[in-house]
Amino acid sequence: MSLSLFLLGVLGLANSLQAVMRQTSFHLLTPDHVRGRAFSVFNMFSQGANSVGAAEIGFMASLLGAPGSLLFGCVLGGLLTLGCWVMMPGLRKFGAEST
Repeated sequence: MSLSLFLLGVLGLANSLQAVMRQTSFHLLTPDHVRGRAFSVFNMFSQGANSVGAAEIGFMASLLGAPGSLLFGCVLGGLLTLGCWVMMPGLRKFGAEST
């Protein structure tokens, strides 16, 4: 039980740090004249993604159980990340200095 609570705290901290880095990057890279409108869309999608993920985990938990649902979510997320890495080579070069 104490290990679960510790890991929950670590994951919560990691999620908070990731959200801060994501929002900071967004504000630094978005032009001033569209920042307000773009941030509203950004925020809508980032908040909406949590709801979609919660629905997916709940549905899969009813089919596979909680551990199977989490494993399914991890595999799906990994495949989506790998797919983006393969299909969008520009993302791999994002932020790299051109020489």
